[in-house]
Amino acid sequence: MVMTTHHFLLHSAALILVFLTRAPDCNALALIRPSVDTKVWMLGNRNTSMKYERDRFLEEAQKKSIDFTLVHSSEFHSVVSGPGADRDSIIYKDEAVSLPDVVLARTGSGTGTASINLLRQFERLNVPTLPNSASIEASMDKMYANQILAQAGLPIPKTMLARLPETSAELVQKVVGFPCVLKVVTGSLGKGVHLCHNAKEFENLSEMLCSV
Repeated sequence: MVMTTHHFLLHSAALILVFLTRAPDCNALALIRPSVDTKVWMLGNRNTSMKYERDRFLEEAQKKSIDFTLVHSSEFHSVVSGPGADRDSIIYKDEAVSLPDVVLARTGSGTGTASINLLRQFERLNVPTLPNSASIEASMDKMYANQILAQAGLPIPKTMLARLPETSAELVQKVVGFPCVLKVVTGSLGKGVHLCHNAKEFENLSEMLCSV
């Protein structure tokens, strides 16, 4: 995979297909363990592209009679207190409410500072967040995420950070090889992902992206 300064990553295309064929239905797996009295909040956004995932979580929660609520960061205020003051708190829709047992973060590539700070606040109050704020911050930069996975010894496609238009097709062929997948450093849901079968396609795509 390759990334550029419009930054893109380049991956070995064949290995990605192997990973995808082994992927489980994570929406169902995430809700296997909770008991019927579990209170779950899903921190989402109003992006309709995330609707399928939200609906799948809701479907699994209803099967298990889990108290499941979709919430948005814009509905919250976080309060941090110093020594001797009232403890830190979270205000939801201008009211003090009992906190959930767990928060599922599904804000996608549009995750901003408000959502990250809210997740940190939940963590300060000992509410588990899945994934946690640190994981989300890491995943927002795909190159950094690949570095973390590689350091942990996990299998990843061979990946190179590219600087377009400086990165040549010859270098890509030498380091990653074709076909390869070219993607932006930030983003999700398949946006900003391109398949390059050969050097000519890479050169054409590089020219197009740099002209935008």
